[in-house]
Amino acid sequence: MSLRMPKRAFTVEEYDQMVATGILTEDDRVELIEGEIIEMAAVGKRRASCVNLLAESLTEQSNRRFIVSAQNPIQISDLSEPEPDIALPHPP
Repeated sequence: MSLRMPKRAFTVEEYDQMVATGILTEDDRVELIEGEIIEMAAVGKRRASCVNLLAESLTEQSNRRFIVSAQNPIQISDLSEPEPDIALPHPP
């Protein structure tokens, strides 16, 4: 008989504390999605090139109406802080 442990959802605050205390490092390829720490896919040369070209093109077109954020964390809830290839958040 196997014992199933219930999953525990982590908050963004707890996730950030894991980085601050060294449990996770800036080099770990993970992101927080709906309370789960998920391993991210490696960024290959082709993908990096596409992201860079898209970011450059969007920046040229933005006219300061939006920010172009490439592969940076963005908190979208208390349980999610993904690192999308491209995000277009409104300026502060």
